[in-house]
Amino acid sequence: MTVAARFGLIFALFYTGVGSFYTYLALYLKDIGLSGTQIGILLAVFPLASFLTQPLWGFISDLYQIRRGILAITCFALGLVSLLFGLSDEYGWLLGCTIGLAILRSPIGPLSDALALEYLMGQNRRNDYGRLRLWGSVGFAVASMATGAFIIGGDLRLLLYLYIVTTVVMGLVALTLPAGHSTARMSWADGVAVLGANPTILPWLAGVALIGATLGIVNSYQIIYLDDINAPGWVSGLAFAIAGLLEAGLMGLAAPLIRRWGLRPIFLSGIALMVPRWMLYTVIVDPILVLPTQVLHSIGMLSLLVAGVLLIDQQLGAQWRATGQTLYQAALHGLGSAIGLLAAGVIYDQAGIVSVWWACVVAGTLGVIVLAWATQRPAAQLVETRGV
Repeated sequence: MTVAARFGLIFALFYTGVGSFYTYLALYLKDIGLSGTQIGILLAVFPLASFLTQPLWGFISDLYQIRRGILAITCFALGLVSLLFGLSDEYGWLLGCTIGLAILRSPIGPLSDALALEYLMGQNRRNDYGRLRLWGSVGFAVASMATGAFIIGGDLRLLLYLYIVTTVVMGLVALTLPAGHSTARMSWADGVAVLGANPTILPWLAGVALIGATLGIVNSYQIIYLDDINAPGWVSGLAFAIAGLLEAGLMGLAAPLIRRWGLRPIFLSGIALMVPRWMLYTVIVDPILVLPTQVLHSIGMLSLLVAGVLLIDQQLGAQWRATGQTLYQAALHGLGSAIGLLAAGVIYDQAGIVSVWWACVVAGTLGVIVLAWATQRPAAQLVETRGV
């Protein structure tokens, strides 16, 4: 198996776990008898833990140049904690295991990104990152569809067992990945200094967090919205499948699109197109009309999961590649998602789902404005020589 294929397999396995286990985790917790409040607390642990621990994971892996080692160890440890998760239905036990799951899962995506970028940089084809990352979208789409079709309504503990298998296989594959090029050893002070040398990094991350708030909301509340407008089950399943498959197709085209239009325009236009999606949700009451809006979702994901990854990689450089990716993910899926979910819960209870989407319009618009300002600095030209 080629190195590129191994990276593709890592992404596919990671997002297969997201699509099968985490997408249906709330249903699993409900099935074993937890209350709504208990489920809400457990789900909130994931974005909070990501925000608090992801940057530390990335910083340590860069500082001691152990990105591959941390990736493999956390995959194996995640499998072990997942096994422990299924040993009891008692809330206190599940809370402790959930904290462990959240901490151990948080570095896997960013470190996979960092190692993939390191590999592609060595071959002067960093823009081809999208062709590796698309397998994650394929894995998510297939897993979420298959789980809904074959497992939901049966023994939901199968979700946990399947997730354990995927994490162990991820760890085994991670051990075969290239470790990356060694660089001069850096110190803790060097890490602080590199952030000070990039004055736009904090506003950039703040803008990403605003976009992340809308992303966190749609990930959890789109199914509630579809239920509110009386969408049949097949429409809801088709909506998620369309989003994942379109996302994978666009990621396969990321390299030529970036070469043609540039990294910053692709990034800004994609996140800007997410705003009309929220506006459409304020007026759509026919579930079938939700399906075409998934195109806007997929374009936005191209921007966030490919162009955004490449932009943060340019900002901090090769020495702090994992740090940059973990900061980005912590802002997008950690802090941003946590704030969005908290706000959406209050808004939904007080004013309904339409007001939730208007809040997304406001947050998304502010995020686009902040990111347009923070990315004004000319970025380095990405050199492309060949495809994956």
